[in-house]
Amino acid sequence: EGLMSQVHAALAANEHLNVTSKTSSLPFRNSPKTAPAVARELGVGYILEGTLAALNGHASVDVQLIRADDDQVIWTKTFDLDLA
Repeated sequence: EGLMSQVHAALAANEHLNVTSKTSSLPFRNSPKTAPAVARELGVGYILEGTLAALNGHASVDVQLIRADDDQVIWTKTFDLDLA
């Protein structure tokens, strides 16, 4: 949850973005709902999803930005981190 808070704070600091509060978005964290369904409930046009995997002193963070109206991934990036 610490990484999610850091990403949320960084996005919210951008004056060109309207970022939904963590209080509103957190209930969808492990939801089986689709990105478009979540976006409709939150009233947003895009959803940022991510996963974190850590093993043997290495972490990989996969992030994707999804356009809600057609459920298309419009940006994706993997961040590899050495935790040692």
